[in-house]
Amino acid sequence: MCLDENCKSHTGGYTIPFGKVTAVYGKHILLYFEGAEYEAQIKGRMLKEALEESPVAVGDNVEFEFDKNNNALIERISPRGRVLARRDVYVKGRRQIIAANLDQLAIITSTTEPAFKPGLVDRFLVSAEKNDLKPIIVLNKIDLKPAADFAGITDTWTKIGYPVVEISAKKKDGLDRLMNMLENKTSALAGHSGVGKSTIINVLAPELELKTSEISTATGKGVHTTTGVRMFSIGGNGWIVDTPGLKVFDIQEIKPDKLHLYFPEINELTGQCRFGNCSHLKEPGCAVKQAVADGKIAAFRYQSFEKFFEELSGTKMEK
Repeated sequence: MCLDENCKSHTGGYTIPFGKVTAVYGKHILLYFEGAEYEAQIKGRMLKEALEESPVAVGDNVEFEFDKNNNALIERISPRGRVLARRDVYVKGRRQIIAANLDQLAIITSTTEPAFKPGLVDRFLVSAEKNDLKPIIVLNKIDLKPAADFAGITDTWTKIGYPVVEISAKKKDGLDRLMNMLENKTSALAGHSGVGKSTIINVLAPELELKTSEISTATGKGVHTTTGVRMFSIGGNGWIVDTPGLKVFDIQEIKPDKLHLYFPEINELTGQCRFGNCSHLKEPGCAVKQAVADGKIAAFRYQSFEKFFEELSGTKMEK
């Protein structure tokens, strides 16, 4: 029973403000309230009202009531803050909210096993920019290959304004700095399978004992251990959202001619091109292409821009 004066009595239970949704597996929902998790369901009318985006998502703050079996019945979703979203693969025209009420996106990559992929990190950086989330790049497995080997790339990200944290989750090196950046924040963790997301969470919150997997020796690729989006409490007031593998986020909501907005170093030069509608790909007098030639914009970042533009436009650009 809720004794808080803000609780409102309802038939069959008490509505309690601001429980937090920590897992959504189809119709299976977990709700966190006062240090415990409860099985939860949403009322049928909410499903009918949710025509444009997911009716409930991990990270949602909700009002609910307990039934006689101590299960939670969600009554209302509080207005969402920053979210990570993608097109719903099952319902045309609807957005699937991956996680809600986020502060930042921690992008996990590794020096090796699986191989370091700056293009994939750039994809997540675009997602962070699109969703107005602060990105943090976490370079894991520095015990297997030194971070200095990638300084040319990581220094580029740092100069743009994206902090890079170098860690070894296995050796527990660099975790203090990462924890300081996650404390009192709600952070989504994203990255290629096998880069160590679950291992990092286990080090930060060992009581969770998440399942981890070794890299497949046959393929060199990561083995999926996370089958759905899951939120965990860490450090008292912090929350982390573990997300499944490589293709959790896409960038398909972005129009090709708006892609430059999510590359800060490209966006700041757009007004200097000869043509106002410059795509920064093949037009003469392009300030962005000149900056790449002069080494002011890193070649790998421009290559990511080209690749994403082609993907969004469905057109292969002539070199």
